[in-house]
Amino acid sequence: MSGKIIRYFDSNKDSLEEVILLGDKNSKTLGHLPHDAYKDYLRRQGILICKIDDQIGGYCLFRRQRKNNQIKIAQLCVDESFRGKKIADELLDFIKNEFREHFRGIALNCRRDYEQASTVWKRNHFFPLEERRSRSKDENYLLQWYFDFNQVDLFNSVSNSKIKALLDLNIVIKLRDLKEGQEIQDEEIKYLFNDDILTEVEYFFARESLAEITRDNDTNRRKETRKLLKEFKQLDFHPDEFRFVYDKVLELAPPKCENDYSDRKQLTEAIANNIPFFITTDRNLKKACKIIEEHFNITISLPSEFIIHFDQIQNSSTFLPRRLGGVAFEIKKLNAETLDQATDEFFNREIEKKSDFRKYLNAFSSKLDTEVKIVYQNEKLLALLGYSIIEKVCKVEILRLKNSSIKYVLFSQLITEVIRVAIEAEVNEIQLACAPIDDEMEKLLMAFRFFRRDDHYIKIVMSGFFTSIELLSNKAIQEVIKNDFRSKPIHNEQKYELERVVYPGKIKDLDIQNLIIPIKPYWASQLFEHHLSNYSLFGANEKLQWNRENVYFRSVKPNIERYPARILWYVSSSDSGKYGNRTKSIVACSYLESINIDQPSSLFSQFKKIGIYDWANIHDLAKKNLKTAIKAIIFSDTEVFKNSVPLPKIQQILEKRHTFQSPIVVSTDVFFSIYSLK
Repeated sequence: MSGKIIRYFDSNKDSLEEVILLGDKNSKTLGHLPHDAYKDYLRRQGILICKIDDQIGGYCLFRRQRKNNQIKIAQLCVDESFRGKKIADELLDFIKNEFREHFRGIALNCRRDYEQASTVWKRNHFFPLEERRSRSKDENYLLQWYFDFNQVDLFNSVSNSKIKALLDLNIVIKLRDLKEGQEIQDEEIKYLFNDDILTEVEYFFARESLAEITRDNDTNRRKETRKLLKEFKQLDFHPDEFRFVYDKVLELAPPKCENDYSDRKQLTEAIANNIPFFITTDRNLKKACKIIEEHFNITISLPSEFIIHFDQIQNSSTFLPRRLGGVAFEIKKLNAETLDQATDEFFNREIEKKSDFRKYLNAFSSKLDTEVKIVYQNEKLLALLGYSIIEKVCKVEILRLKNSSIKYVLFSQLITEVIRVAIEAEVNEIQLACAPIDDEMEKLLMAFRFFRRDDHYIKIVMSGFFTSIELLSNKAIQEVIKNDFRSKPIHNEQKYELERVVYPGKIKDLDIQNLIIPIKPYWASQLFEHHLSNYSLFGANEKLQWNRENVYFRSVKPNIERYPARILWYVSSSDSGKYGNRTKSIVACSYLESINIDQPSSLFSQFKKIGIYDWANIHDLAKKNLKTAIKAIIFSDTEVFKNSVPLPKIQQILEKRHTFQSPIVVSTDVFFSIYSLK
């Protein structure tokens, strides 16, 4: 066939309307997708097309899933007039060649009874891994097909948790009407129940929905609505936490009618259960309760918004907010005055006597090389942490958290701080007892690269830089590795995985982009540089702010960052001079997690919870032009250097007088020359 080319969609040469038209034409088999979602795939370089002369003969929508390191195909469509020409095969081959070095495989979902499509997957060496019932009225089944790049994991994979979202009752009612064949105004809800989405999202309903149903005077409708609710999970009810959150919700967004009270109760149930998304078709509710998003870890989304931004939602589902409504947390050292209060709040009556727990707390806090801390919020005790550092091992022997709407946010921040303390103490291993760890905490620990060993979790901590062969021969690593890789060459992706496990250690033979990114002293002090802010999380009466993941906003150009990458942070000069001798220096190293380019309002809305930026800062960055695209860089695992590396030394290593007005890419040799001076 003449003129057939497989390439990324180019907005300067191609018509998105042509892709959308082809998708709509085949929506019966592809599933429904809002038109704005195609634009989001385009922004993220997630559209491949087969161009035949001047016509699009087929396309593929895909997303890069960082949490499980795979490519997920959302749609693969070939125009009817071009079928039988192996266009699907060539699109798949393009993806395989493009991503085999940095991803574990390619996944997609397809109905079992779509025999022609199944032939394509089989022909291209995809294999069906899972099967489950589809939501269609007929008894159809959905297969998950997978192409494996055969990059064997060094470590046991973490089970992939689904995104959790609460459905407003208005969604359930409209779904009921849609299933009954009625015309409804908000047909966008059908996007939420696309089979592809349902493999990655878990929907819940609030107990308040049961009360709302009773207001319907139609007996048959009530019966059908209750029947439909059984397809979703019901939230648990926590009376104490509900009352605490509900009072705050009513204060922030005062209700004006009976329905408003019901909406606030649903939101409260979601917050109390740590559900990060509340999906509703009520635009007035979204507007009236916008302020609640600023104070709690929840996002209120319209169905179309949830689907359009699904890629960002999925890749950022492990992100936890850096701040919650400006609420200050205090850290206090356990002492004689606070011992009784801590005992009352944190003893577990199911496994211990209060008197025994008090004796244990008192004895543990009295030992040398131990620290016991209490976390407060407005005089309310939220967490208790106790650890010791002995012979290069940091043992976390006490970690108890109250059941609250910020329980997992707080857990993540405490683990982050334990790792920072361990790095500064130059320990080789962190040990964490298992007893109080629930499933959600375990998922977070796995994201921090902890491993289960008997009755506790461990994290390897290594400083300096090594070859991958040296690390694979290390006894501590061999204890957690899946197989014996000492005599086998490993892929670059496996080396990257290994480097993240031994954080802050670095691998010399890892092929990865290395960046130097300039940052102003103020933003460095707010995001990670505690030396600049004269701030220590575990000092007395300090606000709890330090996060594992953060966001840094900057202009789009130069657009040089590529995932994965290491970042060296260069703190620029300060006119005030108040930041001391750590300006005009490289002060820290992080890992790049994602690059996001969009208009200012969209990026701010997506990432404001994990950052410290206000809208005014973003507005200024865009030079008050809301149509100007800007960039949000998500980074994590920041290691702050004890010794900063000054500009003259950096210039000497670079062999040029660079002043870092914008980010630059540096070689691996340059990276290690700078990193070795920390």
